[in-house]
Amino acid sequence: MQIDVEHRLSWEAVLALTSAILLLSNEFGYRFGLRHSTESIESKKAQAGVIQGALLALLGLLLAFSFHIAESRFSTRKLLLREEANAIRTAYMRAEMLPEPDRDRVEPLLREYVTLRIAPSTPEAISQAIERSEVLQGALWDEAVRVGRDRPESMVMQLFVESLDEILDLHESRVTVGLYQRLPRPILTMLYTLSILTISLIGWSSGLTRRRVLTPTVAVILAISAVIMLIIELDRPTGTLFHVSTRAMEDVQRTLMQHQAPAAKD
Repeated sequence: MQIDVEHRLSWEAVLALTSAILLLSNEFGYRFGLRHSTESIESKKAQAGVIQGALLALLGLLLAFSFHIAESRFSTRKLLLREEANAIRTAYMRAEMLPEPDRDRVEPLLREYVTLRIAPSTPEAISQAIERSEVLQGALWDEAVRVGRDRPESMVMQLFVESLDEILDLHESRVTVGLYQRLPRPILTMLYTLSILTISLIGWSSGLTRRRVLTPTVAVILAISAVIMLIIELDRPTGTLFHVSTRAMEDVQRTLMQHQAPAAKD
């Protein structure tokens, strides 16, 4: 499987860039409002207030909807990692019941596999880990097929194949949810578009009255920018603010290495 994990801006850069775009939008709206401030101020101000309230409500709804999608995907990634850790542990325990020399060929593959499944932190490491994982999956499946042909009636072999099949399914789920099931780009585009329109209208309304209260406006801009940044960061497989805990996988790795130690001493 060819994996392409694209490089993205850091969360600091996303926050700064979004804030800058919204500040410029507000300034543009304010200057545009100044140009029309002498023309029917009251009627325009009333219309601007209604539209501004509607846009703020719509923006709030879209922010909440987008945040829910991103948080839900993040929670799914955490759940899949725990399930995969349990599946690897089960497969290793069942592999220990395989006869020699089959066990000695399968166990090292599972020990290397669990190390790869501890989520890497860079796009390059993710791609390499996924490619190597799929190589190990092929090697494990070849071993299962070979042993299965030699012992087609073995209940232990059937249980091991069942665990191996679950590992393969969970790998595909983690890759799909983590790398491909992302926040739809049209939603993110609409989120930015609606934010720009809303902040521009706030500036326009201030320009109409020639009275500008800068502190609350900047606070609103920073709040919107921060929420958008959090949504983007939650949606990333390699985010720096939110990490999928690998504790479950690390515990399994430690257990497998401890099982290896007595065999090494013998």
